[in-house]
Amino acid sequence: MTTGMDSTLDNNEGVQSNPGNSGSTASSSGREQAANLAMSPATAPSPSPVPHTAPDQSDTQTGDSSDMILDFTYKTSMPAGDFLFSDTDVQIHRNQSTRYGIRHQVVVTFHVELPTGTLLVDRKFMASKSSVSQFYRFVVQMLGRAVGKTFDCCELAGMTGMLRIVHNTSDEGDTYANVEQVWNCSRKGTRPLPPDEKLQ
Repeated sequence: MTTGMDSTLDNNEGVQSNPGNSGSTASSSGREQAANLAMSPATAPSPSPVPHTAPDQSDTQTGDSSDMILDFTYKTSMPAGDFLFSDTDVQIHRNQSTRYGIRHQVVVTFHVELPTGTLLVDRKFMASKSSVSQFYRFVVQMLGRAVGKTFDCCELAGMTGMLRIVHNTSDEGDTYANVEQVWNCSRKGTRPLPPDEKLQ
């Protein structure tokens, strides 16, 4: 539908119009409006379709597709190597279900001194007085004596010495720090055990 304002815009775009005909243009506009009102709904012009705009992808994808990958693989922050430990804590978890049945578990936490600060690493054992068990061998390394009929786990607390950290990787690709060996252990403020009293 053409209006007087539209004709002005046409003039600005280079269309030659006679200014004296502006009144007739308005009259033509009125006749066009009346004609449109007389048209049946079936013949009335339909509204123009709204163009479809694709959603903005900037919030979901940026740069390389690798930026969108979540990695849940665990990797310990404890480096492998030989380190000084300045203290130990001990806990007993009683009546734990294991593949050998219900057993007590002993957890020794080492305070490992690194250039960047102190990190804690645990060593877990099934409690056993068997001379071939890891717990028995560990007690000998820490205290220089064997496990008897009874054993006070508090004796493993408050110790200092050296330990060796090794990395073990699971089938799922997770990397864990494990205490492989301890030596030069002593009660805090006392001398280390002589070499012949340690399990080598």
